[in-house]
Amino acid sequence: MTVARAAAIATFLCISPAVNAAACSADSVACPADSVACPADSVVCPADSVACPAGSADSSLCETPRSQRQHTFDGASLLPLPFFAAGLVARSGHGGFPSPYSSGGSKNTSTVIDDCLRFGGIATATALKACGYEGRSRWDRYAASAAFSYATMAATVLALKHAFPRTRPDGSADNSFPSGHTAVAFAGAAILHKEYGTTRSPWFSVAGFAMATATGVLRARNNRHWASDIMTGAGVGILSADIGYMLADIVFKDKGITRRPTSCAPDLMLHPSSLSLSMGTTVLSGIDLTKAQAVTSWGEEYTGLRRLADNTPPLLPAADAADGVIQLSVASATHVGAELSWFPFRSFPYAGIGSRIRLDTAPVRADGMRLYTGGADPATPHATAVSSTDRLTLFSHDAGLCLRLPLGSRAALGAKALAGFQHRAALRLPAQQPAGSTSAASATTATAPADGDRMDISSSTDFSHGFGISLTYSVRGGTACTVYCDYDSTDTAFDGTFYTCPAIRSASDTVSDTERRLLIQTFSLPATLRRFSVGVSMGITF
Repeated sequence: MTVARAAAIATFLCISPAVNAAACSADSVACPADSVACPADSVVCPADSVACPAGSADSSLCETPRSQRQHTFDGASLLPLPFFAAGLVARSGHGGFPSPYSSGGSKNTSTVIDDCLRFGGIATATALKACGYEGRSRWDRYAASAAFSYATMAATVLALKHAFPRTRPDGSADNSFPSGHTAVAFAGAAILHKEYGTTRSPWFSVAGFAMATATGVLRARNNRHWASDIMTGAGVGILSADIGYMLADIVFKDKGITRRPTSCAPDLMLHPSSLSLSMGTTVLSGIDLTKAQAVTSWGEEYTGLRRLADNTPPLLPAADAADGVIQLSVASATHVGAELSWFPFRSFPYAGIGSRIRLDTAPVRADGMRLYTGGADPATPHATAVSSTDRLTLFSHDAGLCLRLPLGSRAALGAKALAGFQHRAALRLPAQQPAGSTSAASATTATAPADGDRMDISSSTDFSHGFGISLTYSVRGGTACTVYCDYDSTDTAFDGTFYTCPAIRSASDTVSDTERRLLIQTFSLPATLRRFSVGVSMGITF
């Protein structure tokens, strides 16, 4: 284990300087002579490009100096670093969630969309090439670039999984970090970006990264990966594509380049508006059930949700009975979204309007639940302390004011203030048998829904508001990469019902068996739900 961990770390340390050096070299490359005109304040286009052959109908086939044709480290090369950073932030956000869905696969969303969608980028690029739609590389060079990319990706993912074992959210295996599906998806998206996004239209890049982002979100929604697994997998996929194309450049040199980038990096002063797709991690706070106002079915009221007593009255536990307290814990969330920022006045590219839609999903756990596992004999252990888990899902749509401060033609600082609505889906948290339990009672007793505690929290739609800051950098092909940090606040109320199933089923003179088996209390928790988010986005500028 130690040797593998050291090897993985050494690999990244060795790769990083080479990637950075190549990126710096590629960034200084001047624009091709047949590309869209460069901004007035950018590097002047060279005059040493070789002219097209007489009668040539496709200027993309013109021969140019090697430094102008090879753009291995383009805009997508900027993405791995923020993805890795976001992954590290998310990694520390679920230390108390070793197995969110402790009952096994019953909580997993049943879908195979992510299994198919991970190949969307590479399938699209290959299909376009097979239909004769020319991209960056000739078939042999394209095949070599893709092979190098996926080989690098597979080796890196396997090394990290072996060096940093982590239990999956559903508890099925210890190979959660990083997400292999996400790495495959983003490697394919980066290949589509290099072949067609930078040479034909930036919409190819948006489509590729949209499919890759959806793959990552589905892996989280299907309870297969943590947020940090997805962030790191995305970074590995993009970096692997860069390395794969760099190796193909070394092997093929000047051969096999069929089309050059269509434009220089967009000038953010002339094209300040953008449509972008974003992905990142969110830290949630503001949920504390110890402050909830609870009411039993007998009209008894108290503060703080606590489990009702299992046997005869008084049904309410003592105020200092810590073992009866029910609490909710929320891990870091994965979010995906789309954002439109429009600056209507080209002569004043500093203020505009924006709109955003976003989906956040986070594991949530209720502690202090009890599960009935025994028979009718009071002398037999009857209750097992367990946790219950579900997914907290938030969907928000906002609009507001956007501000931008250009830092030259290729970079800009941004700020926004948005307001809108947030919808929170309902939660259902039944007591679940711990994964891997081998107790005789649990092995021989079928657990009915009424044989355990259960908490239901209703859905809610509330007004939300927030602000954010960002740093945008324009890259080739009319695209821009943005690193952002957002803060959102929502005043809401977690209203729900808690059903207590007593562990002892013996009859009582005071409480009927039916009442004892299903004791009900309602609760309400007014709260301010806060979301602190970091992430990266890639979009087209116009």
